[in-house]
Amino acid sequence: MSSYISTVLDFLGWGNLSEVDTSPYSVSDVYRGLREQAFGFKPDELGIRKSDSKNTVWGLLMESGEKVAVVSLLTLRDGTVSLYISHGGAIMGLGQHEVPQRVSQELLELAPQFLEDFKPVTEFPLPVPGRTKMYLFTFEEVLVFDTKLDEMGYNLLFESPLYHKAQELMNVICSIDEIRNTETAFHTEDI
Repeated sequence: MSSYISTVLDFLGWGNLSEVDTSPYSVSDVYRGLREQAFGFKPDELGIRKSDSKNTVWGLLMESGEKVAVVSLLTLRDGTVSLYISHGGAIMGLGQHEVPQRVSQELLELAPQFLEDFKPVTEFPLPVPGRTKMYLFTFEEVLVFDTKLDEMGYNLLFESPLYHKAQELMNVICSIDEIRNTETAFHTEDI
């Protein structure tokens, strides 16, 4: 399954980085800032209220450790849908599109089924190559589930459906980004 994310990195033009010393990852300041922002969000500051839903999960951050980079998917109940790459690439602002918004909400609605398998956490190190971390943001705390990437990808764990829904969201993000890039290139050629 890690080959899927490698394919996404290649598709985005971010997969051909030097493989020299890939652990620890080279992390850009932009990525570091986006990641710190994600862990620093407060639901009330985003307009997310506990009374809005029975669902206590208001956000999810999935981070997958690949050979050359960490791929981070962030989705929040306020409509935020973003994909970050540790060397600085990002696809942001997709929550305004109908399909990513729908898949994001499905992912957040699915997450509470797995709360018991997640552990409270106060530190947020990057995953190592071959591992994935899924963070759930609840109104009370941040929870994490850390496992081998392949175990999630090959349905070897109870939590695999959550991972696969996140992968579906990543597919949607990449498809929309490709369309946006094609449209931008088309309009540029017209000038």
